[in-house]
Amino acid sequence: MADKIVTIVIFCIMFLIMIGAVVGFFMLDPNAFANSNATASDDNPHHYEVKIITDGKWEGSISSKDVKMEDISGTGDKKIDLGKSKASDVHVDLSKSDSSSKKLTVKLYSDGKVVDSDTAEMPNEKILSN
Repeated sequence: MADKIVTIVIFCIMFLIMIGAVVGFFMLDPNAFANSNATASDDNPHHYEVKIITDGKWEGSISSKDVKMEDISGTGDKKIDLGKSKASDVHVDLSKSDSSSKKLTVKLYSDGKVVDSDTAEMPNEKILSN
């Protein structure tokens, strides 16, 4: 009888160790069960575009894997194609550079869908800093 109890206890301990190993594996890879479709927040390459919408003045920097635009500035609307890039390689740091009451809105698109948007109303207010 004691042999059967020892065998059952050993079996239970081994079973718990196996369950712990499986749970530990998926804790190391939290995306193991995730949908494999690409999103703008993942690190797969997507086509990015920035749209600047304003009647006022703006300045800043925009970059991706292939596009580096430091110290850019302009007045009015502008669309900038950033090409294919990983989300971690896309950086937009713009600010409103006039004292007018005109709003500055910046939208970041990934594969044609808005993935980030921000609006500045105050002079020198930074938006979409990432």
